[in-house]
Amino acid sequence: YQLPPIVAWERGCRRLVTVWPRRHGKDLNALAITQKAIKRRPGLYWHIYPTKVRGRLSMWDGKDYDGLAFRDRFPKALVLAVNDTEMQIILKPLPGQPGYGDPKAEGSTWQVMGADDPDSLSGPNPVGVRFSEYQLHDPKVAERHGGYSSAPLQVTETYWVRRLGGGLCVGLGACA
Repeated sequence: YQLPPIVAWERGCRRLVTVWPRRHGKDLNALAITQKAIKRRPGLYWHIYPTKVRGRLSMWDGKDYDGLAFRDRFPKALVLAVNDTEMQIILKPLPGQPGYGDPKAEGSTWQVMGADDPDSLSGPNPVGVRFSEYQLHDPKVAERHGGYSSAPLQVTETYWVRRLGGGLCVGLGACA
């Protein structure tokens, strides 16, 4: 059940919604898609939670079912720097990206953010945004940044289509 959203993203769908029950890997799935995106396009990638505290607890300090920290999913050989205060991982440039081979060059940045301070989301230009627990977000934040989202099982697909608009992939990854 986790593969169809990844396949949909690889086929060009850029607004994804996973409507799965708790503990079914929505954040891990989104992180896998983000890692694929980083390979294609360097830039700033955000994983946004309704609050910064929830983001720290769930993603930055959180671990998957097997006990592996989510942030350890980035291979250490590719990590240039980690900023615990900003919940940010700066990667080295990958082959074919500007700065590749320069030991001091920065590649993509992955960062956990909170939507409880919308001003903190103004200014930077992320190339990839993932919303966790979307139903708890201020709709203005999501409208401004687009992205791919997850929701608890009880939220209907109609709700997501209305909130996120066209080009949406819902549930098992079929583009609407």
